[in-house]
Amino acid sequence: MFGFYRTILAISVMAFHLLGIPVIGTYAVFSFFVLSGFLMTTIMHETYGYDLQGIKRYAANRFFRLYPMYWAAALFSIAVILIASSAYAYAYKDTMQIPHRISSIVFNLTMIFPARFPYTVDPRLSPPTWALTVEIFFYICIGLGLSRTRNRTFGWLGASLVYLAWSYIDGQGESYRYANIPAASLPFALGALLYFVKGDVQRRLGVGTAISPAAVLGALASNAALFAVYSMRHKVNSSPFVVDTGKYLNLVLSAVAVVVLFHRGHEFCSKAVDKWFGDFSYPIYLSHWQAGLMASYFLFPKPTFGMNKPGAQVFLLALLIVFAWSYASIALIDRRVNQIRNKIRPKVPRT
Repeated sequence: MFGFYRTILAISVMAFHLLGIPVIGTYAVFSFFVLSGFLMTTIMHETYGYDLQGIKRYAANRFFRLYPMYWAAALFSIAVILIASSAYAYAYKDTMQIPHRISSIVFNLTMIFPARFPYTVDPRLSPPTWALTVEIFFYICIGLGLSRTRNRTFGWLGASLVYLAWSYIDGQGESYRYANIPAASLPFALGALLYFVKGDVQRRLGVGTAISPAAVLGALASNAALFAVYSMRHKVNSSPFVVDTGKYLNLVLSAVAVVVLFHRGHEFCSKAVDKWFGDFSYPIYLSHWQAGLMASYFLFPKPTFGMNKPGAQVFLLALLIVFAWSYASIALIDRRVNQIRNKIRPKVPRT
């Protein structure tokens, strides 16, 4: 069921960016981080192991999962920028420009944007890849054993909470609690910890038995909708503590969703359907800005997006474009790359 969940999160990020719906993108990215922390810890314990050979296999598999599809999305971005013109692309999304400096080319090839806040590094052919810089950092940490034991993972979670408390006490802005590596530590650590406590949570709270997948996904959607409406009416910066309440409530609900979907996701849809739909999540995340730029260029002489009628038209056309692009990417790239990844994985799962 995690496939369906990932694609819904990717579409939420797309709506956040192209329609300008407040907060839902932030919530979705944190939900992604919780899920990634859980899945990466799970596969290190149950598939690869922490010996040198296991770490190598894990690193190679992550490379083939992330980079071939990303490089295709980067080429897609270059093509769209050339068609629409750099000026049109800059007016639409200023970070989406073709890199010319050697350093920028390296950053865009590797998805490593080296800065305290990776989103400040321009240009980025795929604008949301600043979050992939964060993901890659924690993939490496988890692969090297950050969540190898329950106690170590509890310590990681504790350190993440200390950083969160410091950000408030020191009066730091929202970027310190969302858009950098230390901010992402909390959702990753929470997801990693779920690997160790998912059975306890199920037994003691009934999570995974009493709560259905539809109920927990509905709660996540309702929380996002509530705080999105609040933010539109009151402006997000006017009450950051209220909006942060929604973000950390979303974090708790995301943890519950992981446990529920782990135990009962098969009740929502079949494994085959879940995988088919889930395959769209990564290309949608990588390519939705490019699809929006293409849709805007086709429909309007000036760059257009946002919560208005023209913006909705752009979003709907962009949705068609990004699904078509994603389908082609999956068929031409992902399925072939998965053959390589299947060879890399150990033949017999660890006990």
